[in-house]
Amino acid sequence: MKKKQVEKAHAGGSAVANYTVTFPDGTVRKEAFKSVYKNWPATYLVGKVVTATVPDAAAPSTDPSTPPLEVVPPFGDPALVAPIN
Repeated sequence: MKKKQVEKAHAGGSAVANYTVTFPDGTVRKEAFKSVYKNWPATYLVGKVVTATVPDAAAPSTDPSTPPLEVVPPFGDPALVAPIN
């Protein structure tokens, strides 16, 4: 089995922004905007390690009906799915 951490744990928290609004007639209103962020645990992908043998590049398949070998990166790994420029 292989275990890979894909997201770190976050402790959560809260934030408060106090602001004052003054209207043209001189009325003043003080308000607070509050945000609360929940904590969450780390996230892991767990699966089997699969090893594949890649045919020798110098000796391609002689059977024309054999489809080419396609290497597909694992889902969610930004290092492997980033576009190559």
